[in-house]
Amino acid sequence: MNDLDQICYYYMRTQENKPVATVCIVQKDRAFAKGVAVCSLKENFSKMEGRNKARKRAMKALFTRENSENLNRPEVFEALWNVKDYDFSGIKSEFMPSLSTFEKKLLGLVPRKK
Repeated sequence: MNDLDQICYYYMRTQENKPVATVCIVQKDRAFAKGVAVCSLKENFSKMEGRNKARKRAMKALFTRENSENLNRPEVFEALWNVKDYDFSGIKSEFMPSLSTFEKKLLGLVPRKK
């Protein structure tokens, strides 16, 4: 991982502020990849487990240069249904994703408002 230019994490939360997913974005040169780990509403959210899964998925996308692992479990869709302010592509391991304004700010690609 030392050869990455950037790595950042953030969490998707429900309207009740319960974390249900971890997102990891990695950058190497001009390439970006995103990994997502989703926790069903019946599971206990684990920051460490979420980061590990999301990072592995982001790294997989970066080095294979392809998307994989489409979301397919109904309980995961249920968890994401109530996530506030997030448009999820449905891909857990995504190469060159369309980054949101929020993600661009996290990566320092657009200036933050002061």
